[in-house]
Amino acid sequence: MDVFGVDVACAKISGEVLELSLDSDSLVRDLKRAIADMAASGETQFHPICQKLMFQGRALEDTERLRTLCEPPAEGAKAKLEMTLLLSVDSILATFGLAKPDLAAAAIKVARTMVACDEQVLAALYHCTRWGLFRSWLVRSELISQCRVEAAKAISSFAQSGQEDAVDVLIRCLKSPSRQIRDLVIDGLLMVPIEKGLLRTKLRLAIDGLLQHVQPVEGDDSEEEDFHRIEKWQVLPAVEILGRLSPPGDEDALAVLKKALDLKYEFLTDRRILARRVVLSSLGHVGWACPETARKLVQHFVKLCSVLMVPFQIGRFGMVNDPHDHWETTVPAVAQQMCSFEETRLQLPERVVDELVSLLSHAGQTDPRFRVKIGGSRFATRGRMPNPASIRRAAIELLSACANESVLEKTRPLLQHHWEEVRIAATTLLGRRSFKDEVLMAELTNLLHSEAPPVAQEAVTALGQVGKGNAQVIATLRSCLSHADGWVRRSAPRALLNAVGSDVVDELRQLSAHGDVEVAEASLLALSDDVRAATAALEHQEPHVQFVAAKLLLKTHRMPNWEIDNSTAALYAHGLGENQRHEPEAPSAETFAAVKNVVMRREISETKRICIGFLYILGVRLQHQEAIHLLQELLDEKLWHPVAEAEDALRLLREKPKPKLRKMIKAKWVSSMLSLDRDDDLPVPSSLEEDSSTFWDAYSVDGFTAHINERDVLETGDA
Repeated sequence: MDVFGVDVACAKISGEVLELSLDSDSLVRDLKRAIADMAASGETQFHPICQKLMFQGRALEDTERLRTLCEPPAEGAKAKLEMTLLLSVDSILATFGLAKPDLAAAAIKVARTMVACDEQVLAALYHCTRWGLFRSWLVRSELISQCRVEAAKAISSFAQSGQEDAVDVLIRCLKSPSRQIRDLVIDGLLMVPIEKGLLRTKLRLAIDGLLQHVQPVEGDDSEEEDFHRIEKWQVLPAVEILGRLSPPGDEDALAVLKKALDLKYEFLTDRRILARRVVLSSLGHVGWACPETARKLVQHFVKLCSVLMVPFQIGRFGMVNDPHDHWETTVPAVAQQMCSFEETRLQLPERVVDELVSLLSHAGQTDPRFRVKIGGSRFATRGRMPNPASIRRAAIELLSACANESVLEKTRPLLQHHWEEVRIAATTLLGRRSFKDEVLMAELTNLLHSEAPPVAQEAVTALGQVGKGNAQVIATLRSCLSHADGWVRRSAPRALLNAVGSDVVDELRQLSAHGDVEVAEASLLALSDDVRAATAALEHQEPHVQFVAAKLLLKTHRMPNWEIDNSTAALYAHGLGENQRHEPEAPSAETFAAVKNVVMRREISETKRICIGFLYILGVRLQHQEAIHLLQELLDEKLWHPVAEAEDALRLLREKPKPKLRKMIKAKWVSSMLSLDRDDDLPVPSSLEEDSSTFWDAYSVDGFTAHINERDVLETGDA
């Protein structure tokens, strides 16, 4: 049969018809490739392996010729052929897996184009979200990670379209070991269009199933018991999303809260901290109406604050639990989430408010309910009372976050307490809760003349919060800049900024450049994002203020805030900054001139070393020619010490050599045409995904694939 060509019409399930023209000798494989190439820019490409062409009730093989399927056409005309195009991805995802992640990624993209997806496809997508999470570094490549994320996005898109079985699969993904996938799942569940009560029911069932699964095992097998302790972490993501959806007083969520609070997360101390933080911040707002649960919430929050206040030391790595960071971020955030739902602040029961106010003083701090083991069961044989300061801080945060107006009335008498710790706690709380209260302003002003400097220091901070815009308060705060106590002077700049606002910025800049040590440093920290203040402070007469200003310059220009030594390796490694998220910002002419004045001094100081590092980063990351010329000038004038190491650092800056890869293991290059064993060592990538992708790109050869520690594998470079 002489056929001049074939016109093919492929009907999709959606009703769309794809029309193509092919040569008479074309195979079904060629037709699939033509369909894949039809995708315009930005559209999903239907990979040939995802296509199934149906003709007269059967699936066509790739090797069949199109002309054998056609009816004989009229003389000189093209043959006509009609068939149905089906998209199949479940077998692909189950078959190729880690061996062909590129094909799996193409199948996932095709799956996302489906209007609805069946159980087999959803099961295959769920399987994809767990690829490589329990294997060695070999499968931790960027492509495998991309497949996991794309599969989770596909499940989330089906769930957001209202497909209920996809919602069930998305809930199963909450127990994924990948934090990125868990975050995607949580965001997706918040946007699913099903009724929130039904979604909460599904989450509670999932949590109950996990709780039953992780019950302690009977027996003396310690390894099995440890395994079940680790499994408890699968509960936390589901608890987090349930807490976001559950309103206060939800009895079913309250039952889950009680179970979650009773779990013993004692495998590792830092994990126990994380578990308590997740449970309290997610479900803490649910149980305030129940007296028994309210007492438990206060108890666990106090214990959380007590543990966060203690720095844990692990060998040479130093402090891994920074109390200051927790007081500034973690503790207030957890308290705010416990006392609010969506955008509404909650009213706590008055009995709970009375108990928290009692914790501000020494009354109530000997309650055995707050007895806690600090350091874990391996380090403490019996419970002990936490530090009173952490108990007071816990009470301050909860009372600051709640919406009860009675807090002010019940706390004000504590300003006259005979213990200064209690007066400080009451001052802190009233400063956060009151606004333009003239009676309180007068009481705080009286505390400034207290014989206890810590009380006066906290009174200055509270005055800045309560007396915003009050002329008398502003005059009082300005007088505190010259207070006899240095700590009181340190509190005055930030309080002045709170009371006055942006109109006082110029005054604080002058104080940072010409004030005494305490006031200058406090003014710099109050204007921590102001480049002009840091630039002016580089000319301060005190070396400590100059050092703080140099550190702030690194921060404001988005440079790593590290201590610089003069070793070439450290300078180049930090300056290269391969893992930095953002490019540093170029300094203004005024800032560059101030840095130049510092580095041209004939001295050896920490400030000068930081400024040299500032110039070095500009040269490496931004190719800042002025900075490079200035470094060369420093070297010529012998103002950069030690000179020998400085010469090596500048040479590295100009040459920019690429770091060498480590040589670790042997590899075997295999293809369908050639098998070549390498007896010498080849470099191996690190465990980081970005390093792994860089490694394979550097050693890719057309038609070859590298297999590490694998045998009898023949594979070409064709897709």
